[in-house]
Amino acid sequence: MLTWAIMGWFHGANAQTVALQCQLDGGAWQTCRMQVQDIGRTWRIEMGKDTVLFRHDGGGTIAMKQGGRPWRLVQTRWIGVPASAQGALCWDSLCALGAVPLD
Repeated sequence: MLTWAIMGWFHGANAQTVALQCQLDGGAWQTCRMQVQDIGRTWRIEMGKDTVLFRHDGGGTIAMKQGGRPWRLVQTRWIGVPASAQGALCWDSLCALGAVPLD
């Protein structure tokens, strides 16, 4: 939990939680949860027992931390999802489908 302290993460009234569908590394879509601490700046996605952390510098650079791996810069893109009228927002190999809070 040291990671949360470094990012200043907290659970409280200011954190927003959104239910989504996520896909990791091209695998099956599964239920996930996005928790937003500071909209557009810091958030995390929980998929089962896996948690992926994100931080945005406000200037277009997004970093992602997955498990015990170091922070790394990621690229965002939108993809079409068969059987869905919506597109999914992806950060490299992690994609989220649903009402992703952007700003």
